[in-house]
Amino acid sequence: METYEFDLILADYTLRGFDGISALKIACYLRPDIPFIFVSGNLGEELAIKTLKRGATDYVLKQRLERLVPSVQEALFQAQEHRDRKRAELLLIEQKRLLELTALGQILDDCLLSVCDSVSRLNPNTRACFLLTDAQRLSFACSITPR
Repeated sequence: METYEFDLILADYTLRGFDGISALKIACYLRPDIPFIFVSGNLGEELAIKTLKRGATDYVLKQRLERLVPSVQEALFQAQEHRDRKRAELLLIEQKRLLELTALGQILDDCLLSVCDSVSRLNPNTRACFLLTDAQRLSFACSITPR
């Protein structure tokens, strides 16, 4: 089964057989990191505030579609900043954990294995490996790869 990634959700508030708040609720549950913008012809101030309180990123009235492009750009920018902050936080947590392993005197192989695992966890498409040479540096005596 193919899965598709997306960066943004645009939805009308009034959908045939389904309402926008229900779509927002599902999106917030499944992918809270994806910006959700309502585009509607008749979204009053009260409903607009309700959608924002429930997790919508923004709303654009169809009568003011010139706001759509700036709204999308801002939502994508904010989402990227959030991902970058989250990634930096995870990196700091991993660094702290690795420093603690070293400070506790863990054996080198375990520390290096932990580094490999951290790289794989933080960068799902990347694998790290350590090749350790023999004392004369003529061959690789062993390798340490992620689990």
